[in-house]
Amino acid sequence: MVSGDTARFVLTVGPDFNRLRWAPGVTMFGRDVRATISAVDAVSTAAKRPLLVDIGSIERITPSARQLLIDDTCSTRTAVLSTDVVTKVITAFAYTSATPTRFFTDESEAIRWLLKPSAASGNRHQSDDLLEADAPVHTGTNLTGESLGHQGMDA
Repeated sequence: MVSGDTARFVLTVGPDFNRLRWAPGVTMFGRDVRATISAVDAVSTAAKRPLLVDIGSIERITPSARQLLIDDTCSTRTAVLSTDVVTKVITAFAYTSATPTRFFTDESEAIRWLLKPSAASGNRHQSDDLLEADAPVHTGTNLTGESLGHQGMDA
């Protein structure tokens, strides 16, 4: 297990994937994302692995953290887990990434998706299903910050 500064996050290594759990109420800064990327890289020395990110109830994601998340390729795919609707919206703007990334409200569904075989993709991940501003929260919603931006969400 690897912990970030003052336990802002905890990284655990499982047999099939890594799990990153953010502390409640955290504002995610660029330095936090760099620390998590370094931690994931340190425990994934043989090869990149799937990553389950439990964001709980983060406060917000700064622009520098968002850019690092977009560019991050430290995992083969990322399942973002939370049951908070506000966190889902915050996360959707940040987790458009270079690797397949999807939002889940159910941990079992997230793990199933993480472990399913997938074809290698060459470019920035493009979601199959767009996350729409008025869509109900359910498991397996793809994250596409661009889609939300075009839905006119100014709140």
